[in-house]
Amino acid sequence: MSTPELIARLRREAGFGMLPLLSSTGEVAGLHFHRFAQNHIYVVQAWEDSYAAVACVPDAPDLITPFAPVRSTYVHVGTFAQVARKVLSPVPRHAAEPDLDQDRGEFCA
Repeated sequence: MSTPELIARLRREAGFGMLPLLSSTGEVAGLHFHRFAQNHIYVVQAWEDSYAAVACVPDAPDLITPFAPVRSTYVHVGTFAQVARKVLSPVPRHAAEPDLDQDRGEFCA
C-alpha cells in the first residue's frame, strides 16, 4: 500500500488528525498524526517513508514540568508502512501489548 493510501486510511478509518511535524528550526520535517481516546493520546510521527514511530501517551500533561519525558504505554518504531499497519490492524488480546479497546482494536490501556 502506498504512503498516500496509508495516510488516507489513518485519517478515514482510524480517525487520526494530521498536522505538519516541525523541525527545531520551524521547517516541516514530516507528518504528525494524533487521536484522542479516553485518558490517552495515540501519536504517530513520520519523518520519511523509512522512519516513523507510534506511541500511546497519557492525556494528562504535567504542567509543572511539561517537557519532562512521559512514560508511554506502547511504542513501536519502523517504516511508515509498518507503523501505520500496526495502528490499523487489531492486536490479538493475548499479545504482549496492553489490552485492546473492544471498539477499534486499539493497543493502549
